[in-house]
Amino acid sequence: MQIPGHARCLVDGGFAHLKQRYRKSDCDTLDQLQQVVDVSSSTNEAVRYPAWTWRNWKSFLSAKFRPVRGVR
Repeated sequence: MQIPGHARCLVDGGFAHLKQRYRKSDCDTLDQLQQVVDVSSSTNEAVRYPAWTWRNWKSFLSAKFRPVRGVR
């Protein structure tokens, strides 16, 4: 039986440190969240993915599928 607040392995321990730091911080942007992850523990390091690419799915899928009535 685990004691509440204690982690089972090193990976869980990293998330516990991050969770504690995140609760005490005010994050409004991804940059601020990255700083919280980096500062939360010496073993935690934030990994940022490239910017999201938005696609126009309606025009892309209209060539292959017919519209279904009642579904937007």
